[in-house]
Amino acid sequence: MSAPAVPGVPGVPGVPDSDTGVKRPPNLGGVNTTVLGLEIRRLLRNRRTVIFALVIPAVFFLLFGLNKAYANEMAGHGNVSAFIMVSMALYGAVLATTSGGAMVSIERAAGWSLCLPRSACSWATCCPPRTSCSSSGSR
Repeated sequence: MSAPAVPGVPGVPGVPDSDTGVKRPPNLGGVNTTVLGLEIRRLLRNRRTVIFALVIPAVFFLLFGLNKAYANEMAGHGNVSAFIMVSMALYGAVLATTSGGAMVSIERAAGWSLCLPRSACSWATCCPPRTSCSSSGSR
């Protein structure tokens, strides 16, 4: 059972305690696991993101990293194959994060980030349409 969201009541995340005046951080750092799961599924449905972030680095590693000439050639404290593997993993990670950032900027430009907090409906009912915020009130 959670405590009511009343200012000055101790133990409510994001509300200053009346005794100490210090805000408690929200649970899990403010991350909603349901929203996170929905966003990951939405990201994986985007074929271009999956191909460029997961498939192409794996194919490049298979093509270039498993070359027998690189197996014994040293690069730093490892061999060239390990260097190529780490480079391809880094490429995929950077591409996936920039793709996610681009999607967030497009949603912000469309006004979607302002729409959901102002609406009275739950995330599950508001998430699929992603069309208009006209019923959510004025800015």
